Amino acid sequence: MISWGRLIPDRFRSLGVFLILACAAVFVYEPLRHAGFVYDDLWYVVRNDALVTASVSDLVANPETVASPGSTLSGDVYRPLTTLTFALDRRLWGLSPVAYHLENVVLQLFAAFFLFFVLSAVAGRGVGALAGALVFLVHPVQVQSVAWISQRSSVLAGAFGLAAMAVMVARAQPAALRVAAALVLWALALASKESAIVVPLLLGSLALVRPGSVLPDATRGQKITAIAGFAGVACVYLLIRSHFIGLSQTPGEDGPLFWRLALGARAFPLFIGKMLVPAWLRVSYDYPTLQPYRLLGGALLFGALATSAGLLRRRAPLVSVAVLWTLIGTLPFLQIFPVRAFFADRFIYFPLLGLCLAVAWIVGRWTRAALPALVIVAGLALAGRFATRPWMNEFSLWLNVVAQEPTNAFGYACLGQASEDPLVKERAAQAALLNRPSDPVRVGTMLNLAILYHNTGRRARARIWAKRVLQESPANPVAKAIAAPGLGP
Repeated sequence: MISWGRLIPDRFRSLGVFLILACAAVFVYEPLRHAGFVYDDLWYVVRNDALVTASVSDLVANPETVASPGSTLSGDVYRPLTTLTFALDRRLWGLSPVAYHLENVVLQLFAAFFLFFVLSAVAGRGVGALAGALVFLVHPVQVQSVAWISQRSSVLAGAFGLAAMAVMVARAQPAALRVAAALVLWALALASKESAIVVPLLLGSLALVRPGSVLPDATRGQKITAIAGFAGVACVYLLIRSHFIGLSQTPGEDGPLFWRLALGARAFPLFIGKMLVPAWLRVSYDYPTLQPYRLLGGALLFGALATSAGLLRRRAPLVSVAVLWTLIGTLPFLQIFPVRAFFADRFIYFPLLGLCLAVAWIVGRWTRAALPALVIVAGLALAGRFATRPWMNEFSLWLNVVAQEPTNAFGYACLGQASEDPLVKERAAQAALLNRPSDPVRVGTMLNLAILYHNTGRRARARIWAKRVLQESPANPVAKAIAAPGLGP
């Protein structure tokens, strides 16, 4: 059997680390006890009756149980373990958001705790590993993954993925059982969220730059068996996923590969920028214009970091690994396999591991860096606590979006839907249309204006907007009802 005691550097020290991490988690995420369900939470949890009525086999094998019918989200994701946790929550807690938020916080806490073990094994025990784990726990970009109930998938995948990495880098025997445990944990991470596909690549980069760091004391044959095991789990996962929903998150809307890679190059500087300066965070980022100089800058930045990882391999191997972890973590979101969003704070969940390793290395190498690191962690914790404020309700969430990005048409459209004030609804819809929204957002916003004007007695305006909807969506029944003289929805 696995000697779990030997996986922990020191049991008492580990208990102390866990308590420190727990206190930090309480400080940053305590405001979420006042938060409710927002945006996709309504489709994945609140309105998803399958969580209560469907069997376990249906929740695993039927993609239609992922979200409420009509949400169009069931074809986006295949995350059966996350869906199962929501089903269990619905049966245990009903629709009390506090319990859902608490689970997300606990999962993030354990993810940071497992990262501490990884950093202890790779960068050395002590304050450095703790500093790196604290950065991962409280960094403001993590708030989206923790505060957004429907992003349970990120923290669940993080907890299982980092547990798998901790098992693989620990010095414990027998190696065969450790590999088996890591494969099971990684499979659970993949069943939580597809971004966990990077876990073996993170381990592989560490083994390449620092031989002996992964599966220390294992024989060559055991390491080859581990590689084959990870490859096998990856193939099985991709086959299952492609069977249910395919590899793309936007089937039929992917666009040419060159355009997708250009979008990834445009997004890459945001990954680095938000990690280093976590400001102007929001739930939605508008699709950018693809200026050539920005695309070139993003591609050059990626190339420069990749080159630096190679150059630092001998002089500062852990810095090289940190850079590689950052690059590898971004790969699922650079549109190689299309994802719907251009960029999101939650996409930084795994890339942030590179920064955490760099912090652990710096503090472990120079003891004088411990105090500045503590100050930085405290600043990140304060910023993280502040970043939870928009997640209290739907209106505050989208008000923050348009405050941070006044040209975000989607943000205005969602703000109008979240508001109960007819004047705010009207102004938000008009602002959305002025900012050249995408076709679905434009049609939905015009329909919302038609309904608003109809419900407030301004029938002539309502018919004008209903007719505009019918020009683009001739079969829309609500628009037809409003446009017909003397009729209403």
